[in-house]
Amino acid sequence: MINILIESMEKNLTMVNNLIFLSNKYFVNILDKTFFPYVLIGVFSIFCELLIRQILLQLFSEILYINLVSLFIGILIAFYLNYKINFKIPRLYFFYSFFFFFTISFSSYFIQNFLKDIFENINLEYNLSRFIYSGIIFIIIYYLHLKISFRFSTKVGLAIYLNKNEKVKEIYNLVELYPDFIHLDLIDKTFSGKDKSPDFENLKLIKKLWPTHKIHLHIMSTKPEKYIEKIIDFTDLIFVHYEVYLEKYKLFEEIIKIKNKKIGIALHVKNNYEELNYLPNNINEILILAINNPGISGQVFDNRTHGLINKLNVFPNRKKFNITIDGGINEKLISKLNCERVVSNSSILHSKNPKIQILNFQTFSKINK
Repeated sequence: MINILIESMEKNLTMVNNLIFLSNKYFVNILDKTFFPYVLIGVFSIFCELLIRQILLQLFSEILYINLVSLFIGILIAFYLNYKINFKIPRLYFFYSFFFFFTISFSSYFIQNFLKDIFENINLEYNLSRFIYSGIIFIIIYYLHLKISFRFSTKVGLAIYLNKNEKVKEIYNLVELYPDFIHLDLIDKTFSGKDKSPDFENLKLIKKLWPTHKIHLHIMSTKPEKYIEKIIDFTDLIFVHYEVYLEKYKLFEEIIKIKNKKIGIALHVKNNYEELNYLPNNINEILILAINNPGISGQVFDNRTHGLINKLNVFPNRKKFNITIDGGINEKLISKLNCERVVSNSSILHSKNPKIQILNFQTFSKINK
């Protein structure tokens, strides 16, 4: 009984510690990752807006239209620069981000005018008032853009092999809570021809170390049913290979319905999927394995992956499923991938600073380079 209480207390303390660290991490991320570029872009776009306004004032007399046209151009500049420099948004969600960025930014302008009316006794020149009132509500608008306009920025997962050779605690110390999610690879000899027995104690440890993170698990086996009961309570999303899913789809349908777990299908880039023109109705997660030899880290990205991504991106129901790319990912490649998530192992863990490398992936900017 005492041991159970101690174990429960340790688990709760770990959870609280991770939540505190996670909140600090996101605060630091905001400052290091998108906040300062967003500030610079915002100031630059307002300068452009005011410059255009001065030019239009020389040509036209309708103040309202001049203000709105110059504002529109300024917002357009801000969105374009944030889209190209500060956030990685899959092209699929470009118009979503565009719509909400303009909606939030225009709303911000009218809120600023409302504030000006409240403080009408403070007589400020138009250009100065734009900077002052923008600054007053700046953090709120930034937060709304972060959570709404750019909510579909690409998520970065850390890949960990689920075997006894992985030093999970050492990996945690290298990356802590910086990954957006944890991706586990379970591979056995039915898939690779080599004995790579999975270590389920490591799975429990991973869940303990990253209790606030989603855990994705990719089963590379022709007999995934051997592992379902051992992994299902510790994972949020399970990937099985497309061919295995078709062969044993009743098993996976049961898992979805009874266990209330998400099942995704994995596509290996070296296989031919010419006849794949639709996805099963209950599948909304796709994993593309972008290397030739599963189970070996440090391989080169297979360029045939681009063709497979393009094929999936024209499916009629594309917005109903997510695409994750696993294998050969680096910070230069990520901006070329039109997907929701990427997964990496060696490019992160073998870098000089794994945490900074994850930030590079998340923003595809050149931090500290």
